[in-house]
Amino acid sequence: MTWCTFDPPYHGCATRTYSPLSDEDYTELVRLLLKAPYRWIMSEYPNKIYQPLTDKFGPPLEIPVIKHGTRPASDGKRPDAIECLWANYDIRGILCPEGTVDINHAIEQLEKRREEIDVAIRVLKSELGNGTSMAMKKGKPSGSPAGRRSKSAKKHGRQWSPEARAAMSARLKASWANRKKGKKASAATA
Repeated sequence: MTWCTFDPPYHGCATRTYSPLSDEDYTELVRLLLKAPYRWIMSEYPNKIYQPLTDKFGPPLEIPVIKHGTRPASDGKRPDAIECLWANYDIRGILCPEGTVDINHAIEQLEKRREEIDVAIRVLKSELGNGTSMAMKKGKPSGSPAGRRSKSAKKHGRQWSPEARAAMSARLKASWANRKKGKKASAATA
């Protein structure tokens, strides 16, 4: 997986290391990130200038940090800060230590799935209300991992002989040819 990291000069934080950017520069950075066709991660402190990123990609991942680049306070401690990571893809899974779960993220994902399932249920119920029946195949879709069988997997259900398959193929081809003739005839009369 290829991605790009952005670590711009932090908005409102002047240092001697680099010159600060203008508000227009930050606005342009946000505009470019919103349209970027590649995966990216950007680190910054919380700031309202990045609200469009939050609106489109969700809240940033917030990480409490100790500012090592600053001088300690009079009590000898360095100040704390919240570092934010914005990204145009889901970074929580790669940032959580193995074996741990980000509960809030898990809840978000489950709620998203629940919404998709609710939509599917409404569509199916509306089809039933219209008096139409939908033919459904058993099992998983052929493209899904559970839908693919290994060569050694035992097949269940009806096994067709080559002769039976050939006969069924001939019947279907004849049926399709008749339908095609019917469509051509009705198009010619119209």
